[in-house]
Amino acid sequence: MYLSADFALPRDLASEDQVSLAHAFAQELTADERLPYTMAIHAGHDGDGHEHNPHAHLMISERRNDGVERSREQWFRRANPTHSERGGAPKSRTFHGREWMEHARERWAELTNATLERCGRQERVDHRSYERQGIDREPGEHFGPGAAHVVSRGRDHGRLETAVTLVEEQEALRAIEAEITQLEIAREALTHDTSDRDEKQSGRGFDRNRSEPAREDDHIQER
Repeated sequence: MYLSADFALPRDLASEDQVSLAHAFAQELTADERLPYTMAIHAGHDGDGHEHNPHAHLMISERRNDGVERSREQWFRRANPTHSERGGAPKSRTFHGREWMEHARERWAELTNATLERCGRQERVDHRSYERQGIDREPGEHFGPGAAHVVSRGRDHGRLETAVTLVEEQEALRAIEAEITQLEIAREALTHDTSDRDEKQSGRGFDRNRSEPAREDDHIQER
């Protein structure tokens, strides 16, 4: 089993600072138990090639590195608490419950703000909801990269919801067009197959050089 986490990176930081921040957070979550992890960092470019949504994808294995050497196959077997070398790597019990989630979000905010301050940025982030901060404001909604791409291309949409609807309609239209294309291919193949059969049947009636068994009325004529 593994823990998967996606988190946005401050857009106005230099790439090396974004990478450093992401690695610091990954180490924060894994160092105590020496948990293996893998991470991918994306710049999140928009349609014009500008950095639009930098973010990181983090995957943490729940199997702790207890210092025992194991093969790949043995690593994921059931752990043996008495003879650890005979079983798989023991599982972490850290990533469970609201308390851990709250702590992880708080540490992310602290690391982010420390990086922003070090880089001379005035912005700050807060892991708490608007309600908990006492701010009377509706939280934002994530509409996915498709809708954001439509808006970034300068389409004339007064609201992002309109862009989402347009994206959904375009996806449905592409699906219909793909189905129509498949039907056209199938019809073409069927038409071609039918034409071949008709041509073969027509050729049987006019090929006088083809050898055929003698018919009964042929014998009568020869007599």
